[in-house]
Amino acid sequence: MFKYICLLFILFLCNAKSQTLNSNDKSSLDSLLTNLDLISQFDQSNYCNSPKTESNSIIRCDNDGYVTTLTLNSTSSYSLSANDINVFTKLTSANFINLKFSTDFLNNQPSLNSITFNNPSPIGSLFSSKVSDALSQMLLTNVKSPITYEIPLKFLKDLDSFTLQTDRIESSNSITLKNELPTTPINEMPQISIQNLNGIPDMSNIQSETLILNSFTEPALGLNNLDTLSYFSSITITFKNTTKPTDFSQFSSIPNINKIRNINFFGSLSKPTSKINLENLKNLFQFNIKDVSNSFNIDGSIPLTLPAGVGLLSINNGLFDGVKSFEFLSNYSNIPEIDFSSNSIDGNFTNWINNGFSTITLNNNKLYGNVNPSWCTSKKLVISNNLLSGQLPSCFTCHMKTSDIKSNFEGNSFTNFDNPPTCTTLIPNLRYDSTSKILSLYGKDLGFDPKQIKTKNISLDFDATNYIPSELFTAYYDGDISALKFLDITFTTAAQTYRVSTIQNPPIVTKIVPSNSLNTLSFEGSFFNYNISSFNIKVGIGYCIVTSATFNGVICTLSNPSSYDPNAIVSVKINVDDYTNNDQLTVLTTNVYTYLNKTSTVTDCTTNCTLEGKVCNTLDGICIKECPNHCSGPSHGTCDTTTGECSCTSKFQGEDCLTPAVPCPNDCSNVGSCNKSNGVCTCITNRLGLDCSGINCTNTCEHSSKCDTTIGACKCVPNYQGSNCTIPSHYITSVVPCTIDGGEVSINGWFGNDQNNHLLTSYIVKIGTLPCTVSAINTSTIICNVGAGTGTKNIIITNSLYPSIFFNGVGLFNYQNPIKTCPNDCTSVTNGKCNPVTGDCQCNDAYTGFDCSTLKSTTTTPPTNSSVDTSSGNTTLSNQYTTYEISIIELNEISFDGSLVISYPLYKNWSFMKNNTDLNTFKFTQTLKNNTCTITYTIEEIKSNEKSFTFGTASFTLEKGAIKLSVLIKDYQYQSTLNTLQLVFYSTTGDDIETDCNQQESLTDTTNVDNQQLSSYIQITKNSKKLIGRFINQVIADSRSTFMSSTIIKNKNDQSSSITLGLNLPHCYECLIDPDFSVLVTDDFKDSCGEPTRNKWVVPVAVVIPVVTIAAIIVIVSILYRKNRIGIKVFKTKLKSLR
Repeated sequence: MFKYICLLFILFLCNAKSQTLNSNDKSSLDSLLTNLDLISQFDQSNYCNSPKTESNSIIRCDNDGYVTTLTLNSTSSYSLSANDINVFTKLTSANFINLKFSTDFLNNQPSLNSITFNNPSPIGSLFSSKVSDALSQMLLTNVKSPITYEIPLKFLKDLDSFTLQTDRIESSNSITLKNELPTTPINEMPQISIQNLNGIPDMSNIQSETLILNSFTEPALGLNNLDTLSYFSSITITFKNTTKPTDFSQFSSIPNINKIRNINFFGSLSKPTSKINLENLKNLFQFNIKDVSNSFNIDGSIPLTLPAGVGLLSINNGLFDGVKSFEFLSNYSNIPEIDFSSNSIDGNFTNWINNGFSTITLNNNKLYGNVNPSWCTSKKLVISNNLLSGQLPSCFTCHMKTSDIKSNFEGNSFTNFDNPPTCTTLIPNLRYDSTSKILSLYGKDLGFDPKQIKTKNISLDFDATNYIPSELFTAYYDGDISALKFLDITFTTAAQTYRVSTIQNPPIVTKIVPSNSLNTLSFEGSFFNYNISSFNIKVGIGYCIVTSATFNGVICTLSNPSSYDPNAIVSVKINVDDYTNNDQLTVLTTNVYTYLNKTSTVTDCTTNCTLEGKVCNTLDGICIKECPNHCSGPSHGTCDTTTGECSCTSKFQGEDCLTPAVPCPNDCSNVGSCNKSNGVCTCITNRLGLDCSGINCTNTCEHSSKCDTTIGACKCVPNYQGSNCTIPSHYITSVVPCTIDGGEVSINGWFGNDQNNHLLTSYIVKIGTLPCTVSAINTSTIICNVGAGTGTKNIIITNSLYPSIFFNGVGLFNYQNPIKTCPNDCTSVTNGKCNPVTGDCQCNDAYTGFDCSTLKSTTTTPPTNSSVDTSSGNTTLSNQYTTYEISIIELNEISFDGSLVISYPLYKNWSFMKNNTDLNTFKFTQTLKNNTCTITYTIEEIKSNEKSFTFGTASFTLEKGAIKLSVLIKDYQYQSTLNTLQLVFYSTTGDDIETDCNQQESLTDTTNVDNQQLSSYIQITKNSKKLIGRFINQVIADSRSTFMSSTIIKNKNDQSSSITLGLNLPHCYECLIDPDFSVLVTDDFKDSCGEPTRNKWVVPVAVVIPVVTIAAIIVIVSILYRKNRIGIKVFKTKLKSLR
């Protein structure tokens, strides 16, 4: 204890000795403090202690009792001189507050190194002579405004640092620098920082590390000599007043040879007229301009061109366009640190792709959109307080467990920012290069700060300079390599720990657990990884998609669970794509077997199965032979593991049971052999087709005919028949008959040729029951003579070489009687008389009609109007409340035996063709289905005066207001030349409005359908009105006039109000028919119910249909009227269904 007491006493004596003030310094302090009225604040016996009272004046001494530091605060009027201070020989630092100084104060200070003047007075006294050589740092602060003073630079030359700060920056202050230094050599100057500087002198002869100028406004400072600052390393200029912007282009005038590395400019910049090129500042590293104003841009773009070596770029408080900002920044993406905050940038950040940015700050702008994942490789992205939305990439959300990263994105509307999801995308991999001793941690979403990556087992310092954020970090390791086999790495910013290994090893599987529903498989073991996309797991012939992965195992989902037999044992192949940090790929493979209905424990084989040409069955550790492709699964076949051969099911074949055993179609129809491997038939002779069902024709099919393989016979073109299509199928197109006395008959048509067996001499002609002796014959005409007869007859032409082949022209022949009969014998001699030459009635003045049965009257009767339905081609005749409908409903092909071959419905199949040039004509067209025939149907209104027409030997006139209908049937393709055509018309009455006195039931009259007269007539009567149809028993076939018969068709749907009429056409390629229709009002019509009105009549409408010409059938319907004009309305309405 005594020893300790002695030691403490010695230390006390030493300390006491160190605080004893040097006698010279003490006497000097006594004098100095007395002059400054500070003596009362100190203990004169021990100045080195703190003042006795609260004071800003402090004296510090060294251990030898010499004053080293002085802080004196006094408002005394005493002016300090150099001798008041230089007496302190060890004084190195002084701080004078509110003191006054003599003009020689700074001239002789041999020991002072650093001096601070706080509110000095007068300031001019400090710069009246050269500063002492020993002084290196000089600070003038809180210099009271207003101040006007000029500082000679020559007095500051030997300083290391000079700073002058006023109490405020205002326009009334004016401090200038005076450069009287020699122009050569270059003068080394201190770091200079001056507030309220007014004007920069020519400083081309001065070299300094730093120049800091702070002024009220640019005009007050004056940048005229900015180009003389070439030898300054760092230039900082600040303007308080932002209402007077600066022309920043003056910096481009600095000579190319300069030492400027840093430029810091704070103040408003004026709008440049062109881009400012700063490539003259070749050494520029730090470029920082703030508060640049909204004017500093050119159409929203940054008006600067920077030199190549810039390492820090900061531009703030401007107004720039988003697209143009990114274009500018992309040109300088190699700059390590960029700050573009608070520039009102309003672009779509979605389109901003990171092309090499390291650290970039874009906070406090107006950027919208979302963040592209390319920014994951930037070391720091600060984008807080913008208008961004959507989801942040996982590389950021994974590491938001620390506020440092999260704060970089706050102030936006990211959907995953407030509650970031659990990180599942961080994928670490580890590799070690024993040569370079570099440990590489690579993968995805690894973070941004190497210092936040910690290792548990060993101590590692990851390189904080050379790394790729999120993807690659490296560390130097020279320790035990075995410690790297299993390494636990913690990512503190993600708050997660991962086990990794430097060993490139295939997964080691110890256990396989199937789920109860056989949807998933869990693999347990080691040396898996965290990248689910790197796994390719094949289970049997199907695949298992990995959904979760760690170092110790994976879980996968079977792609098609129903395809597996739960009781089966299947092989599993696990392939892992393992990429090194230089993107070299290695596929690591593990093969195991597993049960699908229970947990499987992996047992390794004790022998090398590969040497035996086998594989290891890991369920029992025995080597087996594996079948090709596992026999394509249990539904295809089973594997014999002793032989390695598949036993396929009946539906498959091949060594792997993959190829279907394809059955041949229709078992090759039992006339061919089947190739089971591809299902292709090989047919016997004369059989063809995929299933050999086709029969090849034994004969050659002549005259462009084709073989019908369904029956093995030729399908002849229409003009021929027979086994090889060489027998002509003759036909009749027109006939020139003889009189009832008999005589020469001319039959036109096609009768083959005389190339085979004198065909043209082999025809036998019969008309009715009488033979017609052939007198002349060629390919198109037969002339023969027949005996006397009357009426309509059939013409039968038989080929004697082939008796079974004959043409039956039904009703094609009609004996011509020179004396014609008239319809109904013109009713009576009172009504009219018959013209025996024409067969027409010549009515007396009081009567009209085809049989003169209608009594004329001068009383006005209702007009008849017509309308055309453009969808059906139907024509409707309307008279007061009564309507009649006329339509062409079908075209039939009739066989030589009278049976129907095929029927083509025409009703409602028309397409309306609008005609803008002729408003009186309405045209329709249609093409028959499965036939080349095109039918054109035309309706024409006769608007002018009466118009004359000629048909065959008949002539007729249509009066003004008539309607003419034409039907053109072109290029009809017969199924056989022995066939003919029948064109079917349908006439009926429509629904009408009930009247009080004219309402009558409909009646039809077909008694005047007489083929022996020149014309046949039909009538439909209703409501005191008649629809009369006339048919000229004549047809023009292939440009020749010939007889045509008409047939009343009994239709079970026909009622008393309708008539169906068939026109029997010859086999021809051009036919013309000529029926006409008219509507009459009968003499018992009452125009005013209650009073009978007799003799009211009119023939208001006639519908004329001059027949067809093959290659075209032309049907002309003319509607005549006598006193009333007919209006035509074309409208799209559906005609009532046929009755």
